[in-house]
Amino acid sequence: MSLLVIAFLVFTSCSTKKTVINHNHVIRIKGFNSRKWKKDRLSCNDQRPELVKILISNKQNLINLNRAQVVSLLGRPNGENKNVMGYFVEGGTQCLDIKRMDYTGIQTESLLIEFKNGFVDDIYIVVP
Repeated sequence: MSLLVIAFLVFTSCSTKKTVINHNHVIRIKGFNSRKWKKDRLSCNDQRPELVKILISNKQNLINLNRAQVVSLLGRPNGENKNVMGYFVEGGTQCLDIKRMDYTGIQTESLLIEFKNGFVDDIYIVVP
C-alpha cells in the first residue's frame, strides 16, 4: 500500500531553533533548516536526506499540525491528495530535467505525511 500511495503522489501532481506547536503560529523544529529544505525542492542538491532525519526524530511535534502549517514548514509538496502529502527526500530521475513538472515514473525515497480529519496523523519515509 505504501508504494501505491507514493506512486499516486509522485505521479500526480530555513533555519530554526525552537519547536512551537500552535495552530496559529509558524512551526519551528530545533535543528531543522526550513529554507534549505524548501530550496532543494526536488531533492537534487542533497540537502534533504539529513534534514528528513530531524523531521522524523521530531515526529511527535509534527502530529496534529494542519496542512497550512506543514506547507509553511516544508513548502509545497511534490505530490498530494486529500489525505497524503509527499516530498522527495533523495535525488532521482526528477533531477534529470528540472524544468519538467511531470514526475511520472519517478521512484525515489520520499517523506509521506498522512492526514486524518485535516491534521497530521503520521509521518514516515517510503523507499521504492
